[in-house]
Amino acid sequence: MLEHKIYLPVVLSDLTHIQSIRQEMPATTAHIYLNTGTFGPLPACAIQAMQERIQAEWRDGRLGAAFFESLANIYKNARSSVAHLLNADADEISLTDNTGEGLNVISHGFNWHEGDEVITTNHEHFSALAPLYQLRDRYGIVIRFADIGPKGDAPILKTYVGYWSAKHEEGTEWELEDSAKRFELGGRQTAAVAGQCAVLQWLEETVGYQWMFERILTLSAYAYHALKVLPDVTILTPRPGESGLVSFLLDGHDVKEVVTQLRDLHNIYIRDIPSTRSLRISTGFYNTEEEIDILAQALREI
Repeated sequence: MLEHKIYLPVVLSDLTHIQSIRQEMPATTAHIYLNTGTFGPLPACAIQAMQERIQAEWRDGRLGAAFFESLANIYKNARSSVAHLLNADADEISLTDNTGEGLNVISHGFNWHEGDEVITTNHEHFSALAPLYQLRDRYGIVIRFADIGPKGDAPILKTYVGYWSAKHEEGTEWELEDSAKRFELGGRQTAAVAGQCAVLQWLEETVGYQWMFERILTLSAYAYHALKVLPDVTILTPRPGESGLVSFLLDGHDVKEVVTQLRDLHNIYIRDIPSTRSLRISTGFYNTEEEIDILAQALREI
């Protein structure tokens, strides 16, 4: 396993720290940004790293030994940084473009046969279900849904392959990488990976991982209790403060209209979940209690 270095950011107070963080993430001050579960706002360090990488590739081209060495180092750094965050080994990390691609890698990584069964739940995100539907149509597998109630409290084999998937050693014609890198294809947008490396370093050294995790859960619990007392609101999230996600029903209202009204009238960004006709907020470490209060008041007025 990786040896972890511990970075303790100098935090004069939570409020001062949050204000400093928000200055680095302008989207968090331009809106009340409560949809991190879909896409999170970008800090300045990510933009800078991405711009520098794109400028280098535009200026020098994408060829030559130096280019490929720098490219490999960026990918290696990204794997190591993610492994450090997850307390994993770098060999266990495969870089994918998004969660949906990772779910496809896993879902298509088994040797499926007609009649094989997959058990999932009635609370899964569509990105997890879509690959299963495709496997059902392609191989004839059976999908079974465990009904865990309205509140949800009730070995990977080979897929597609590419350049990074195989070992490139003298005398080796075809052999897959032993690590999770076997699930990576060819060249991707390296600037985005460079941005990912910069973000992870910023989160660890400036924001502070432990503070970040605790802040997300504290805000989530705050939102849970602030929304629970509203009329016509039914909270679906089983318990407060277990993740940054809080889902709820708003009786007598069309959820898509609620999302639109919050956006257009109050500059508040949340999302709806079509399968459960519910609303969802995602608290980020950069949000404030005041923003949660504004959301609660806006919901009262709808």
